[in-house]
Amino acid sequence: MASPRTTTRNRIYLDKSLKVIIWFLVASYLCLLPSNAASERITELEVSEGVKVGHLIGYISKSTRGTGGPPYLIVPVAGSSVHTDLTIDNKNGEIRTKVPLDREQRASYSFVAIPSSGGGDENIRVVVRVLDENDNPPTFPTPFMDIEFPENTPRDVKRTLNPARDLDLGLFSTQRYNIVSGNVNNAFRLSSHRERDGVLYLDLQINGFLDRETIPFYSLVIELWMGVVLL
Repeated sequence: MASPRTTTRNRIYLDKSLKVIIWFLVASYLCLLPSNAASERITELEVSEGVKVGHLIGYISKSTRGTGGPPYLIVPVAGSSVHTDLTIDNKNGEIRTKVPLDREQRASYSFVAIPSSGGGDENIRVVVRVLDENDNPPTFPTPFMDIEFPENTPRDVKRTLNPARDLDLGLFSTQRYNIVSGNVNNAFRLSSHRERDGVLYLDLQINGFLDRETIPFYSLVIELWMGVVLL
């Protein structure tokens, strides 16, 4: 005869398997439904990636926030790490963080909350968007570069430099480059432009007259600015 401990383990194993089967069947059923067969509304929430574990993001239903509602069956959208990263109370509708969030790893979460009571209650699709924080320092891919210009190079001729890479977005990304030393007689200037990938690309341009016999080489130090830049 199996011991009570063995029996308990078997029961937990069967319960977990049953939940997986139910989630699979419900998800398959939702995929097969016509678009007009089930009523569904959307709850959109936002949370900063810098919040602490256990932070209250919001509620499944804004109309019943914290007051309870029909018990929900939570069905994550495929590829969304809802159960590993979020804690969802299927009774009062609370949604909290379970782990530190990282927008660079996962920018959003999505799941469908299905009222288990039926009775014509709407399904609720919940979308949680993770907001960016300035938590990644920009870095140049190499500590130095060798660039050559003939001494008779006309003004405005440029050479492309390796841009800094920053995983953060918008105002938290690289905003500007400056030459901080080595630019004797302002022989060079920088120009930059941002592409669709969000990277601020960098060019070194001739700004004056180059004379090898007078100055055979320049050692320029370039710095970058990130965050909000006040011009």
